[in-house]
Amino acid sequence: MQFTPKVALLPGALLLEVSGSTRLWGGQAALMRRIHTLNKPLTLIGYAQGATSLIAFACLTQASTLSASASVQPDISASARTTKPLPTAPDDFPLNTLMAAQAHLPILARLGCTCWGDLRALPRAGLARRFGQSLVDALDQAYGQRPDIYPWLTLPEVFEATLELPSQVENASALLFGARRLLAQLQVWL
Repeated sequence: MQFTPKVALLPGALLLEVSGSTRLWGGQAALMRRIHTLNKPLTLIGYAQGATSLIAFACLTQASTLSASASVQPDISASARTTKPLPTAPDDFPLNTLMAAQAHLPILARLGCTCWGDLRALPRAGLARRFGQSLVDALDQAYGQRPDIYPWLTLPEVFEATLELPSQVENASALLFGARRLLAQLQVWL
């Protein structure tokens, strides 16, 4: 929340709405560099053990976010790289990239739906009746036809963290490990 007060934790992503503060950081490129180099305190906390991270500037729609992320592939071994061309339009995105469709993928596959365009071609009333209005709403949000509503995080008024030590501590130097960890959490909170 150092860069913006609007932060949302989404499945598989952390969304920062920085349109109002981009100029304060010297533009998009400078902001991206700053975010990349800021991860030192977070390594002490160990929030994630993931293999990749991606920073992309896009409109607040899932389609444009996926377009931005699809254009950048992490550096992985040649055997794991895909040879399929990356989708260029939202209609071509695989259906498994739409989070609201995850629970319905087997049924949608039997219906012949493999991408967003296939799902969008189905009658909306039948889609809502069979899979729920939430799937239709998510599809509309993905195409930018309905505003995205994000659960923005709010920080507590007071920082509070505890750390249970594995054994009894006899000297102050043994407390240093725990103190560093708590101070790193405090630094992130500030």
